Amino acid sequence: MRGGVIYCVKYYDFPGPQDAPSVFRHDFPAQRILWIPDVTIKDSFPQFARELRKYGIQIIYRKKNPLVEDTVFLVNKLFYTGRLMVCKIAKDLAEACAQAHRDKDNKVPKGVGPSSPIHAIDGLRYVCSFICMRDKAFRGIRELIIDKRASFRQDSEKPIQDLGSGYIQIHPSALYRGKRL
Repeated sequence: MRGGVIYCVKYYDFPGPQDAPSVFRHDFPAQRILWIPDVTIKDSFPQFARELRKYGIQIIYRKKNPLVEDTVFLVNKLFYTGRLMVCKIAKDLAEACAQAHRDKDNKVPKGVGPSSPIHAIDGLRYVCSFICMRDKAFRGIRELIIDKRASFRQDSEKPIQDLGSGYIQIHPSALYRGKRL
């Protein structure tokens, strides 16, 4: 990332996540590497955490994945505003983005099988979400997402809901009540 633009410089496809650390470090010997895995594989983390540490790769743990609709909206806006660039070396990722469409029920499909383009797009969505939610340069994009979520709220909905199991849903209107973040 540089100057408020995210550059996708490489696409990877590994037989297993345990192969990734050595390849990443070889390709990026001096850079700080953060790994943002899909939380659906969290049970696999201990199997290769030692390998990640060995190569100086930091895992970004999350309790749940970001909302699909929010991250799809985010990636679309990043492309639209020219703030997400897929470089030539990441041609497979560009092709995956071109192949992914909503299903007949207007939902974002899940990846089926290891070669599904949806897996590549999931990774792109997670990385873009992580960067945009942390970096000041993407404040405008964050505000777009908050405004979009606020427009979906029904008047009868509570702004803060206990979802059980330790999760609480906080509607954007409860966070900023007319003030910009």
